[in-house]
Parts: sequence; structure tokens; C-alpha cells
Amino acid sequence: MKKRRVPSRAVLTALLALVQVISVAGATIAWLASRTQPIVNTFALGVVTVDIPEDFDYTVKSDVQIENPEKGPDGRKSVPAYVRVALIPTWTRDAVGKEPVGEPASLSDLEITWGKMDDWVIGSDGYYYYKRILHPGETTSVLIETAVVNQKARGYENGYHMNLQVIADGIQAYPSTAVEGVWPVRVGASGELEVVS
Repeated sequence: MKKRRVPSRAVLTALLALVQVISVAGATIAWLASRTQPIVNTFALGVVTVDIPEDFDYTVKSDVQIENPEKGPDGRKSVPAYVRVALIPTWTRDAVGKEPVGEPASLSDLEITWGKMDDWVIGSDGYYYYKRILHPGETTSVLIETAVVNQKARGYENGYHMNLQVIADGIQAYPSTAVEGVWPVRVGASGELEVVS
């Protein structure tokens, strides 16, 4: 005849304790679920918008800067950004730049007085990168103080008009990998942009 094993008192006590812990945890979760109101966290995306304040009287372009406005055109709040500028000169038949011609143009066709160039760095891609983070509501230092046509330029001698297009774009400043992954730059320890060759 076989003897039946009877669980020891310690095993029975441990099983009973486990059942009690599970019961208390279940009751606590049920109580919290019935008493706690959910908190809704709505995250609104920021926007990167750049404006180009400048003066132009059809003969002189001056005080060219880049602005990060407080809000974008859709009313969303702007975020801190890095900005860059491309300068595209073209010759046109008319003074307002609506009839381009095939005459080659370059920045050397202009007499440019540059602004505070310590704040800017020129990349190998031809863009002018503003070194610092541009926070909402801030404006860069002046990139171009004045730009006028060099009267010895071939296009000017042919009776054409110079059209200097200033094209700016920006990328959110945080995280720094956002700008480093798209532009040929590195963000230094101080937060300033450094051009990568």
C-alpha cells in the first residue's frame, strides 16, 4: 500500500499568501480604474518657418536677414531652428525679374557689401549657414548689407537687369541629429554649426 504525500504546512502557507497577494493586487487595480480619471496629453507639433526681411528699390538690395517668426502661417508656434541661405543671381529682361534670359550670372556680377560674416559659414554646397540657433521671434545678423549690379558685368552691358534671389530654409534645432542628418554640418559643443567637407 502506497502512502499519500501530504503537502507540508510551509507549502500550504506559501500558496495561501500568493492567493492573498493576487486578490489584493486585483482589488487595487479595480479601485484605481474606477476612481482615477484619465489625463489627456495633447502634443502639438511645432513648425519651422523662415521669413526674409530685406529692402529692395530695384537698384539696391540691402539689409538681408532671416527671421524665425513667433508663429507659422497656419498659427502653430514656431520652434528653435537652424537656417541657411542660397543666393541665386539671374539676368532678366525686365526690372521685376519676370523674363529670365540665358545669360550666365554669378555673384561676381554684383558688388556686395557683406554683413557680420563671423555669424555665418559658407558650406561646400554654396549655402550660407547661420551658425547659431534662431529662436522664435529672433532675426539673424545681416548677411548682405548692400548688393548692386557691377556695371562692367556682361549682362548689364547687354541691357539686362540683375535678379538676386534669396532662398532660405530651416530645420528644427532639437535634436541636433535632425540638422546633422540632412545638411553637411555638425553641431559643436556650444551649439554652433560647423561645416563638414
